[in-house]
Amino acid sequence: MKKRFGAGKSYSDILTVLLVIIIIAILSLLGYFTYKVIHKNKVESDNLQGLDELHAAQEENKKWQNIISKNEVIEEPSDTNEVDVGGGSLVDYSNLTSNPSPENTTQTPSGNSNIKKAYLGKFEIKGEIYIPKTNCNYVILNSVSPEALSKSVGILDVVSNQEVNGVVNKDLNVLGTNAFILGHNYLNGQFFSNNDKLSIGDKIYITDQMGTKITYTIYDRFYTTSDDASFMLRDVDPNTREITLQTCNDNSTQRLIIFAKDN
Repeated sequence: MKKRFGAGKSYSDILTVLLVIIIIAILSLLGYFTYKVIHKNKVESDNLQGLDELHAAQEENKKWQNIISKNEVIEEPSDTNEVDVGGGSLVDYSNLTSNPSPENTTQTPSGNSNIKKAYLGKFEIKGEIYIPKTNCNYVILNSVSPEALSKSVGILDVVSNQEVNGVVNKDLNVLGTNAFILGHNYLNGQFFSNNDKLSIGDKIYITDQMGTKITYTIYDRFYTTSDDASFMLRDVDPNTREITLQTCNDNSTQRLIIFAKDN
């Protein structure tokens, strides 16, 4: 005689399947949030290391800038084109002109082959951004590729006034330029997640590769569509420096744009 399975057995099977689904869902969520925490901690750790490397490079660049600004005459060693500028660091001065210009060196640091550079992974660090109100402090990379923006914020472009010459390689803090800096909103406080808390009048500090720190004051902020780039076409005053911060809103339906210029 065949055994018959009643409703109780079917109900038990359904509960078992539901329990397995719930357990899998919980494990998946735990795995997801664990990954998020690990990724956030790694980003913060890598950024701190990047800041340390940038600060070390800035110190070397300040020494080199002092040599040029003083127009010091350096005796060329008999077997090398390099000079010790302290800290065991050798700087190549073979392309040093007889009448160096401190202003040009400061304005276009990446145009000088003697500039010491720092890197985060394979990406060159162009400077540092610090926003006191949101405790945002990250290195600024020379790229806005998906990989770069998963590590820090990056420079999309530097638009310059036509009177400004020699601005290359996305240099920061250059008179007559507007630097467009992009960063993700991860809803976790990282990068530009808290840019929506910024207001007109708030301060943003940008330090470039040479260690020059410029204070920028926010003078406008607005939301726009993701395909709107008209704000990038505005004129740049040759006597001021500007930065434009861009990130998405919390649900990624719009872009938050922030304008700031030096005091």
